[in-house]
Amino acid sequence: MESHFRVRTIEHSTGEKSPMLFSRSDGLPDSLANDWKIERRSVTHSHQSLRQELFAVAFFYDVARSRNWNLSELFDSGNGLTWEMLATLREDCGRWHTDVMCRQESMRLMSSGIQKFRLDVIRKFCVWRLETVRQRIFGSGRLAESVNVIHNIDRHKNALKTSQVESRRRLGLTPSGINALQNLVDPTSPSNPFQSRFRLRNFLMVQLLLEYGLRRGELLGLRTSDVDYRAKRPKICVYRRPDEKIEKRISV
Repeated sequence: MESHFRVRTIEHSTGEKSPMLFSRSDGLPDSLANDWKIERRSVTHSHQSLRQELFAVAFFYDVARSRNWNLSELFDSGNGLTWEMLATLREDCGRWHTDVMCRQESMRLMSSGIQKFRLDVIRKFCVWRLETVRQRIFGSGRLAESVNVIHNIDRHKNALKTSQVESRRRLGLTPSGINALQNLVDPTSPSNPFQSRFRLRNFLMVQLLLEYGLRRGELLGLRTSDVDYRAKRPKICVYRRPDEKIEKRISV
């Protein structure tokens, strides 16, 4: 079963791309999720990052729908999710989307990295919704209620917190692994698996990754104009171009 929500990318006349969350049932945009997204954009998050975060919010909405949780009522009251709901949500974040939607007790668990990402995004979204309510209550002078919302915000932060152990720490290549990789991509190596016309380029790409620790999107987004080799100390400049029409990470 597919999600009840979808993420669409809106391209403005300025060339800026903006992802938005829509309901599949009526085709209308979700005002709360999109308002949150706009604030996230102001924190210099790229289009692709915001898009993935909206998918996580859509997952949260689908979990609530399958569990018959009235999110509007829960958050507008300033209470948010109960401890039991938070525990259920934490477990569901580790499941496949279709399994959650069908209410199956499936053991097909997602990777810990995806679970951590979902929890991080949903935690930020829940805290944002409760903080919005707190500001409205505080502005009306109801201090006692405002303090109660602060308590509920902390409860969500603690219940949806993820640890480094849960996210399965990434391990880099060993020195022997680096040597083996460099020998393999050496343009003169008889074991080089690439076509001769690509060998020098691929060798250079591997060296840039190893020497500068570039991300794959940064590497694939480099242009010749980003290399300043005429200066006394030659340098490579990595620029953030979040609204490019081509997704560099998959254009290989």
